[in-house]
Amino acid sequence: MGKVAYLLIAAVSISAALILFFLKVEKDGWSDLKLEVNDPDVGSGSRPERRDLNLATILIADTPEERARGLGGLEKLREGEAMLFVFDEPAYHSIWMKDMNFSIDIIWLDENYRVVDIKERVAPETYPKIFTPRDEASYVLETKAGLVPEEGIKAGDILGGGLHGKEVVGH
Repeated sequence: MGKVAYLLIAAVSISAALILFFLKVEKDGWSDLKLEVNDPDVGSGSRPERRDLNLATILIADTPEERARGLGGLEKLREGEAMLFVFDEPAYHSIWMKDMNFSIDIIWLDENYRVVDIKERVAPETYPKIFTPRDEASYVLETKAGLVPEEGIKAGDILGGGLHGKEVVGH
């Protein structure tokens, strides 16, 4: 019984630490999300330009249930909020607007966070239409409608900073 008690205490301690960490991350957010533009016509072409996307909170959808629900049912995205869909394998991951209450921009990313396709200002009224990328993707980022043109995001750009290594905040 002593061994079981120690294992139980360890499990509770680790769970508490993880909960506190994620609560702090959600409160503080991430202010260092950058966009690297991999475009030889920008700047000198020798080094990608970085742009701040101002995403404070990244909601993660990494289970089949979370990915199926997505942002459906939410009234709106808060300022600086986005959802990142994380898939186990690169594929032609399709997105729909089931139960959506607001328009979004959809950005498909490969395993290196390179933009492989974009759909701008996708409206809830498009349901049941299904949106599929031109190339395989490992991630899909859903943002407020209009972020893509505001930030000048285009296919080939590389999203960096907070998208990898800081994936946080359950939905």
